[in-house]
Amino acid sequence: SRYRAEFALPIHPKARRAILFHVVLEGPLHITMPDGRAEELAVGDVVIFPYADQHVMHGSEAITPVALESLLPPLPWQGPPRLRHGGGGERTTIACGYLFSRGLDQHPILAAMPELMVIQSEDDAFRNWLLSNVRFALAESLERDWHASTLARRLPELLFLQCLTHYARNTALKEWAWLRAALDPVTGRTLSLLHRQPQRECDLQSLCRETGTSRTVLNERFNRYLGVSPMQYLVQWRLQLAARAMNSSKQTLGEIAFAAAYASESAFSRAFKRWSGVSPSQ
Repeated sequence: SRYRAEFALPIHPKARRAILFHVVLEGPLHITMPDGRAEELAVGDVVIFPYADQHVMHGSEAITPVALESLLPPLPWQGPPRLRHGGGGERTTIACGYLFSRGLDQHPILAAMPELMVIQSEDDAFRNWLLSNVRFALAESLERDWHASTLARRLPELLFLQCLTHYARNTALKEWAWLRAALDPVTGRTLSLLHRQPQRECDLQSLCRETGTSRTVLNERFNRYLGVSPMQYLVQWRLQLAARAMNSSKQTLGEIAFAAAYASESAFSRAFKRWSGVSPSQ
């Protein structure tokens, strides 16, 4: 996995993955990544870090970076922590949030995301929706029990989905291989079929017949965009669904193995460990 978990554990002890985001509410925000990539954001812009990559933030003037851990209050937080740093220059205000996952999270869409996603929309309706909801959620969480605020709990998920949709519609396709695959007429039809019916029996020949393409073309497109063959992609997708079932259903391991198209629990366990690095029991 490309994901680095250094930030996930401090904010939630059971988190295996955290997706971070910042919303600019006031002033300029400059982001610099370890590889030197730099982005400048303004009010209403959003930046998302799908793998919680390390980054440096500053306002209009660059100053000596300070580790976030040295500014955060100790856990548990009774409400959203408010951090103040710097001073003397133009004021920058940002709202920061995160999504976390307790389980194995190797969904092909999430695994194919770029390390940095910048959403700079010229759509006034989108920006107004974004800023109004974030400001309202912050105000509500400061006035009442943070954990009792439905909007504060659900807003990170809703914000992420809205930004993801906007990014997918407007970003340069070269930044997101999975999106290129989904929009390609050959791989797109195949992905739709595999995601709709992951448990069905199929082989490469039947996939080619149903999507109206040749084995050579289908293999070439999948390897070009996703780095795996169609059948390897299907195996990985089935194992992702199996991991989800282990975390969220009462199915037995045998039932989960059968749903993932494995003839025995032992064969499923071996494949699952090769894919995830841990056994189903772990």
